Amino acid sequence: MTQHWMLGHYGIAVASANLVVANVVMHAALIGAVLLRDRVRASGLTLALGGLTYPLYLLHQDIGYLAINAATPLVGKWIAALGCVVLMLFISWAIWRTCEQPVQRLLRFWLGRAVDAGRTRFRRPSAGAQPAE
Repeated sequence: MTQHWMLGHYGIAVASANLVVANVVMHAALIGAVLLRDRVRASGLTLALGGLTYPLYLLHQDIGYLAINAATPLVGKWIAALGCVVLMLFISWAIWRTCEQPVQRLLRFWLGRAVDAGRTRFRRPSAGAQPAE
């Protein structure tokens, strides 16, 4: 079923065995990341790799097939696929760096202010303090 859908939408289909292997590898990587999250210190590299995941998820399939199909007649399927991977990683990095990081800083600032305002607004009176009248 997946191959028929891929053929209909992209004109090419990946073998089911390859999809299964890719799926197993990705799930093993995810499980490994979850199991190692307390043992691996956050570094610039690990944060960047984590930051790439969502833009890469959004971009990879449709744009990837278009890019591979367009480049294959010019350079061959393996160079087209490798070039597409490199291009998708670069575009994902650029989106993370120029869009997501500034928005994250802004959200941290806004949410920090909201939390601080909530703490002062709903602070319990300390023991021995007189209630305001």
